Amino acid sequence: MRTALRALLAPALLLAGAAAAPAGEMESLESGDTLTGTIEAGVLEVVPVDAAEGTLLDVDLRMPAGSGADFDLLNPDRTLHEGAEDLVVKDSKGASAKAKKIVLEQSGTHFLRLRPAAPGTYSLKIKLKPLTKGSWEGFVAGDPPTLFTFGGVPGALLTAKLSAAKKSTLAPRISFLRGPSGEDVPLDGATHKATTKYDQYSNVSLPDLGTYTLAISTQTSTLGDYGVLSLKLKFPKVKAEKVEDDDLLVDPFVDSVDPAQGFDNLPYASIAVTGDFFTPGAAVRIEGEGGTVAASATTRYNDQILGFDIDLAGAAAGSYDLVVTVPSGGEGRIPGGFAVRPTPIPTGITPTLGFDNGSHPFTVTGSRFQAGMAVAVRPSGGGSTVGGIVGAVTDTSASVSLPLLNAPLGTFDVIVTNPDGGTRTLPAALTVDAGPRISGMTPLLGHDNDAARSVAVTGVAFETGLVAALWKDGQADVPGVVTNLTSTSFTATFDLRSKESGIWTLRAANTDGGTVNSSFPFVVARAPRVASLSLTRGFQGETAAGVVVTGSDMVPTAQANLEQAGIPTVLGTGETVGGGGTTLTMDLSFVGAPVGAQDLRVTNPDGGSEVLPGAMAILGRRSAASGVTVAGRPAVGYNPEDGEYLVAYTVESAGQKDVRAQRFSATTGAPLGSVIEITSLSGDASSTESQSDPAVSYSAADDVWLVVYAWADPEAESNPVGIRSQFVNRNGTLNSTQESALVLFNGSAGTVGRPRVAWNPERTEWLVVWAWDRSSAPDIYHAVVEVQDFGGYISAGIVSSGKLIETTHTASTPGGSATIPDIDDQPDVAYSSGTDEYLVAYELDVVEVGSGGGDIPPDSGKDVRARFFDDDFTAGPVARGSVTNLGDVNAKDETNPSLAYDPASNRFLVAWEYGGAAGNRDVRGYLVDATSRARVGSSVTTLEQTSSEDAASPAVSFDPAPSTGGWRVAHAVGAGASGSSRIALARLPVTTGSSGLGTPAWKDIVPAATGASYTEPCLLFRGTGSEFLAGWRTAGTGLDPLEVLLSR
Repeated sequence: MRTALRALLAPALLLAGAAAAPAGEMESLESGDTLTGTIEAGVLEVVPVDAAEGTLLDVDLRMPAGSGADFDLLNPDRTLHEGAEDLVVKDSKGASAKAKKIVLEQSGTHFLRLRPAAPGTYSLKIKLKPLTKGSWEGFVAGDPPTLFTFGGVPGALLTAKLSAAKKSTLAPRISFLRGPSGEDVPLDGATHKATTKYDQYSNVSLPDLGTYTLAISTQTSTLGDYGVLSLKLKFPKVKAEKVEDDDLLVDPFVDSVDPAQGFDNLPYASIAVTGDFFTPGAAVRIEGEGGTVAASATTRYNDQILGFDIDLAGAAAGSYDLVVTVPSGGEGRIPGGFAVRPTPIPTGITPTLGFDNGSHPFTVTGSRFQAGMAVAVRPSGGGSTVGGIVGAVTDTSASVSLPLLNAPLGTFDVIVTNPDGGTRTLPAALTVDAGPRISGMTPLLGHDNDAARSVAVTGVAFETGLVAALWKDGQADVPGVVTNLTSTSFTATFDLRSKESGIWTLRAANTDGGTVNSSFPFVVARAPRVASLSLTRGFQGETAAGVVVTGSDMVPTAQANLEQAGIPTVLGTGETVGGGGTTLTMDLSFVGAPVGAQDLRVTNPDGGSEVLPGAMAILGRRSAASGVTVAGRPAVGYNPEDGEYLVAYTVESAGQKDVRAQRFSATTGAPLGSVIEITSLSGDASSTESQSDPAVSYSAADDVWLVVYAWADPEAESNPVGIRSQFVNRNGTLNSTQESALVLFNGSAGTVGRPRVAWNPERTEWLVVWAWDRSSAPDIYHAVVEVQDFGGYISAGIVSSGKLIETTHTASTPGGSATIPDIDDQPDVAYSSGTDEYLVAYELDVVEVGSGGGDIPPDSGKDVRARFFDDDFTAGPVARGSVTNLGDVNAKDETNPSLAYDPASNRFLVAWEYGGAAGNRDVRGYLVDATSRARVGSSVTTLEQTSSEDAASPAVSFDPAPSTGGWRVAHAVGAGASGSSRIALARLPVTTGSSGLGTPAWKDIVPAATGASYTEPCLLFRGTGSEFLAGWRTAGTGLDPLEVLLSR
């Protein structure tokens, strides 16, 4: 079909923009043409007419009589031309409708709509009559130029002339001509004439239909002036033709689509499309880079509305054009008018098993997930949807908490929905099973020192293999040990030691993953912390006030008690908490309390408690030998392997004496086993034997005790005196019979006494020393004893024996001079591991000679001497160094020496009695250095506490405790001639250098008691925690029993 000439708008010369462009390109009916065709029932016949704004349109429509011929006119923007209806003239037969000089209001394609009352054939003829001239007069600006608009059609020839107005100084200039497309129309091919009075272009060919813009200005001034613009258009003449309606192509207009998007997994029905010129048979499709998808069904409601169905399942996501086609071949579209939205694609959920006991976390995986997406589940067989709370989302995963409490058991679909509405379902992806539930817990309180806090839990759906734990944010889980498990109950035991205080949650989990967090908060509270107790020893029958517990986290009304094996033994009274919970002060009563180590427990009001093991010990004075009379000083030794003391003592009855022994616990002071009868001959009324003055020592190398003692039988035919010994096994039994006691020494006459023993661990042998008085001048004798093993039977072997110390002096006599024997008596001995030597201390009394000759009794000036001996007695005793004089020569008597050894300083302490008659006695001491074999210091040290009391019977021991140890001297203390009434302990620190002993401190270890006198103590520190055992003889109570005390 030939290209139509467009009519031209007479120059309106508007100072505004161009007219709107048509919706699409199409063929149009041209001026003078006659269109014939048939209008079908229900079909709107549309005839396009291209024309410019201002053109005059004549229309002549003819149809058979009775057709009710009629038409209306749409502007290029498809609005109804309001003035055309008033110009239509219809004949009375309904066979024609005519209108003349319809002024077109827009440039572009106009649409004649033929609207007869009845279908039928028609003939339509139009004429377009453009106004060929136009003019304008007004002010012409210089810079920027003045703009004028007018309508034009392709092929029209334009003549434009700009002249100066009368009396105007304007030098006119046509600057440019711009077409509807926005591009300049070339002027160089046109005829151009220009003077100072006008500027003219002739025969300018217009290329397009639409609004043109002409720019005019001045050549001489930027200010401008008044001028006159004239426009003229000429058109070539065109021959009229007859056209059939099939030759016209009318594109439908597509204005909108609703909805304008869909998702790539869904079918959509009844999507509405609005526009115009939708003829019967119209079809819809979408097309884009993702391909083309045709509507599955299209419904034409009228010329302006279509409905269609489309299935987008599998369509590629992206932007699509919405396209409407009509049977005539016309086509309209909305570029990018429809979007296919991507939907999320869930591929899995983990875990795949959920439980009906609460909300549980899951992770959904897949692709095309968007921030803000929603996740829900729905029973696969139908039912209520359960929406989840979505957390972190990435393109391929989303975390979600699903509230499955009381959800039906079975299979669930997982539904994922993006914020734009795109949704997909993952069928049968999740299974909901019965989960454990907790309905009760007890207790709900524990403490951070509980090693095994048991919690009883009740509920349902507990399964074999269930595990339990306590959890708290920021803390490691506390695993529990599950016991007594049934489907409705279990017990969980937790180690809460050092766990952070606060609220914890109990979590129970079945082996299938079913987990429940208890709704009952479990509180871990701070337990009291117990660090120390100010009193570490108490005595049966006594009380202690103001005892202080130190620690932390003790609260007001906290209570304290002592206990053994968890059973309270002593309850604190008057507890007062101070120092912000760091101290607790209380009173304690030990009346009726059991002897032994005691634990301290502090309990807060909430039940939290802590135990300080072995915080103190309750000790008691024990009767070691009751119902008998004890004679002389007892002796004590220590077995470190079993933690036992052995106390040996002498009992007297009807003038006969025997040696007994008793084992005692080093922990509680309690006697162990029965009394050991070292000898038992005094029970025989016909016997004249007597055994007394025992000494005791333990061999860790041989696991036996050695007990030595003095023996006498005045009716013996020979050797009436001697030193005997017995081995005592660790369990308290004699290693041999009483009758087979080992004879260490037999004396032919006189008396023997004061045997003492020292153990040499290097040579695994003992050195035993004693005094033998044959004729009023005793000397010191010895025996070295070792254990001999005869295939399980042991016996004592004597390595060496004989005289050890004999002192004499030369005196003038009437007949010249003579060698006079002195008195060497009361020995004691100890071993130095630092020099492998023994030190023997003894008392010496020099015998004086009278003027008439012969001996006289010893004077009152007894002295204490000491002598070192090599520890190898294989070839007999070997003295080392010279005799050391420890006392004051020719002064008051110095008697009854006792000594002990400190291996760290390699020194000995020797202590002795000093003085004469009762009321004038004290205890003194000197350090002796084993390395130099000499006294340490320049003067003797007095060890008594007050000068107004007598001090006697010293017993020396060394306490090796690192910070609290030192020299210890137990001694009997009494008020003058009244006799000894208590046992005191002098405590002296370890000293170095040549300064001698330090200043002593004292305490009474056995307080005075009315009517009782405590005398002749023995003492031994065992080397652990400054603990010692003291034994003594109690006089003035009818019988004189033996008592012992374990203390610190």
